[in-house]
Amino acid sequence: MTSHGGNRSKKKKPVGRPKKQDPQKPKSRSMDRADRQRAKKSRNKMSRKQVEWVLSQKGTGKGCRAISKEYKKKYHGIHRISHQMVWKIWKGLAHNPDAVVARQEVKEDADTEHEISIYDLIDNAKSLSEDDLDDLLEDITDKKVRY
Repeated sequence: MTSHGGNRSKKKKPVGRPKKQDPQKPKSRSMDRADRQRAKKSRNKMSRKQVEWVLSQKGTGKGCRAISKEYKKKYHGIHRISHQMVWKIWKGLAHNPDAVVARQEVKEDADTEHEISIYDLIDNAKSLSEDDLDDLLEDITDKKVRY
């Protein structure tokens, strides 16, 4: 049997009318990249000034959701804050510098109780007898050695 001529490729032809190209639209996406970097919405750690602004809104009679909307408007939609975070800031559970400092001090005190410096250990070992040295080594097993 003879075959008829024609296009035998499996490529489908476009259906419908071709799309119009907008002459104002840039041909590549790289032309507006600087603008997108400026307007990128990302999570950020709040500065002290931002936290103080949220704290100053506490007595105004507005709710947490209203404050979060005002915060978004104040920073032109680039920075956002959730209503839960507003509530946590008001209660002192988040972004509270006093609580952070207090937690760090407690942690440092706990660490220093169970730590011994390697230099202190060497100095103590030089002046001790063998029996006292064995007792010292038994005590060290519970402590961390700082190098």
